[in-house]
Amino acid sequence: MVNRQFNIIFFLLFLSFLQGFTQNKFRSTEEINTALEKADFLIKQDELKEASGIYNDIAIKYWEDKNLDLAIEYFTKSYRLNEKLNSEGGKAMISSNLAMIYCDKTQYEKGIEYFNKSLAYRRTTGDKVAVSSGLINLSIAQNNIKKYEESVVNLEEALKLSMEINDTKQMRACYGMLAETYEKMGNVERTMHYFKFYKSFNDLVSRKREKELTQKIEEKDVLLLQSENESQKKELELLRRNQELSALSKEMQMLYENVSKKELVLKLKEEETKAKNREIEIQKQKLEHETEVNNYVTWGGGIIILILLILLIIGYSLYRFRNKTNKLLKQQNAEISHQKANIEYANKTKDKLLSVLGHDLRGPFATFKNLIQLMDMKVLSQDDVVTHIKDMSSLADSTLLMLDNTLIWARGQMNGEMLEQKNIELYIIVKEVLSFLSETAKIKNIELINHTPPELVAFADANQIKIVIRNLVSNAIKFTLPNGKITIAAHSYNDEFVSIRVTDTGIGMKPEDVEKLFTSEHFTKTGTKNEKGTGLGLLLCKDYIETNGGKINVTSEVNKGTTFAFTLKVSDNRTVEPNLSPADS
Repeated sequence: MVNRQFNIIFFLLFLSFLQGFTQNKFRSTEEINTALEKADFLIKQDELKEASGIYNDIAIKYWEDKNLDLAIEYFTKSYRLNEKLNSEGGKAMISSNLAMIYCDKTQYEKGIEYFNKSLAYRRTTGDKVAVSSGLINLSIAQNNIKKYEESVVNLEEALKLSMEINDTKQMRACYGMLAETYEKMGNVERTMHYFKFYKSFNDLVSRKREKELTQKIEEKDVLLLQSENESQKKELELLRRNQELSALSKEMQMLYENVSKKELVLKLKEEETKAKNREIEIQKQKLEHETEVNNYVTWGGGIIILILLILLIIGYSLYRFRNKTNKLLKQQNAEISHQKANIEYANKTKDKLLSVLGHDLRGPFATFKNLIQLMDMKVLSQDDVVTHIKDMSSLADSTLLMLDNTLIWARGQMNGEMLEQKNIELYIIVKEVLSFLSETAKIKNIELINHTPPELVAFADANQIKIVIRNLVSNAIKFTLPNGKITIAAHSYNDEFVSIRVTDTGIGMKPEDVEKLFTSEHFTKTGTKNEKGTGLGLLLCKDYIETNGGKINVTSEVNKGTTFAFTLKVSDNRTVEPNLSPADS
């Protein structure tokens, strides 16, 4: 990919060079000196535009001769004349050339500065092709100084513009550059994601080029045959008019046979065209049988709508929470300082939460949008669609869990929660949670084991404990490599408490990371397949366990695994109230 990036840089520099200038006219130093004298005279006569053109030609000459410092000097002189002329277009063109020369000198920061100047003017023209090309140039320079995050933002904007004008070649370039940038960032999943799109568009562009070439050849052959046939028919008709047809001379026989052969070839061409049309009709019918694939588009759109609705609910919940807090401040003057601290904490939590949600939902939205666009354009094969849908399913599971935790937290902050403690059978709760998460575990081929004794009973809120166990197991799946194992075990001790342990064979944590857990800073990391989270899950676990009179702790070792353990009160000998399974409810 490094060689490919070099080729792309060279191509873009060369293309921009061709667009901006004509063939250079200087062959010697004497000619340059003569041109400089003419430029000085023109400046004195206030003919700045023509003088600027001379400086440009001189700069190009030095650029071609690899004398970059002198090229910069004369481009800069031309730029100053364009400033006096208030020529934004001229300044933009020169800025683009200066940017590329500075990149040739490996002065990428300076190159980026001039690329941004050129790009600012291109945006004002509304030329989406020019803006997209400028963004790609800028991203190449940023990649060379490892500004990968900024490069990704520019490439995503260039991709969006290319989609708006349906420029498949530009879209292919954007996907290729995104794959290369994520490769440099070490993000294997995103690299493969964009490489799949790049490959699909590369195949599409190749097929289009081949089809256009074949069509041109066939059209040319048919037109040539028709022209020859018409010419010979006219000759034959002329002979008939002169009443020479009855003689049927050898020359006329050959001419007649040639006409018949040409008509036969034309008929064969017509039959070939009909056969191709029939083949197209067969392909059309085949596509109609594959309409089930399009159902995935509807499914993906439904997920996006659901996520938007959930975000609206979260925003409204946070808004109500803030208003309620402000109202309490006015009513409780005696607790002003305490309530002020609560508001600051709530605002900090809200800002952090919205920031994390905005960042982590951006990737899934972009993935869903790109896939729907490609499916609508009929670029992907059915196998490619099934592969992408599986990736989307895993992404949707982690995203929905993240939103579910956020909704639970927001509801608790807004209205508070009523504690409904009762005797609960831990084995059934664990079984329900593992059944719910089994499909997610299958994607990574992770084994889920329930070693909870069926007779073990605890006194707690059943719904809150389900949320705790679901979050702990989901985290374990997230940080366990494929073919790993997750075990849930429990036992009673001191006749007062029950201990529940969730143990995985995952990647583990460093001691400094363990210390950050259960804090208000919402510590979060991406999983082994780049699964996202907000960090609210563990805070909910800690809150619910302590609300039910227990404690939670964690032990972990890098590359060996992690164990989360928490305690609950033992049953108070009341009658056990059975938990309904999904089939019974």
